[in-house]
Amino acid sequence: SLIMASADGIGMFDLRSGDFSIGENRARELKAETHRTNDGCRLSGGDYLVGTMHKSSPSDFYGSIYRLSGAGELIELDDEIRIPNSFIELDDGSVLISDSESGVVYRYEFSDSAGSFTKSAWYEVEKGAAPDGGCRLPDGNIAIAMWDAECVRIFKHNGSQVGELGLLVKRPTNCKFDAKNQLLWVTSAREGLGAADLESYPKSGNTFGISMTQRTAC
Repeated sequence: SLIMASADGIGMFDLRSGDFSIGENRARELKAETHRTNDGCRLSGGDYLVGTMHKSSPSDFYGSIYRLSGAGELIELDDEIRIPNSFIELDDGSVLISDSESGVVYRYEFSDSAGSFTKSAWYEVEKGAAPDGGCRLPDGNIAIAMWDAECVRIFKHNGSQVGELGLLVKRPTNCKFDAKNQLLWVTSAREGLGAADLESYPKSGNTFGISMTQRTAC
């Protein structure tokens, strides 16, 4: 089974049956009428972070970041983020969360007090591109897919860029490292691309497995 978030709450998706079951319905708290979930993670301590975004106008209305405790308490942490992505926990317990709309990757540091945190800019993307999903790599560096920048960028913990993986797609959306096969899986989107872009990037919408040692894609 997989742990998945929806606008109704966090639940379990059974890979064999295809059934999705919610433990406790959170539709009202997550503002499901106007918002949908958009990325999240399970923290090393057992809690969950879930981001939401406005369904139709994220540039005009904020989304939120929520923390769900192991005891089932749902706390709205940040209500001033528009399209939350990435959700990468670092060794010190801080979490990198991208706002794809503003083009900024933020570093969140959480205190012991419920709902208390500090937020600082960790990396700002050039105009016309956006940080999307990301992950930790085996060497401890961070990989983040760059929407409209045709690449996955590699960073140190302090936010300095140390590498870039060029792709055959304009809009990579997420990346996750597969330790078993030693591949970085990268998803991509066709959404919003015109005929000229699709002619230039015909593989848009495909998923790629990139060998981190040979830097080749399949």
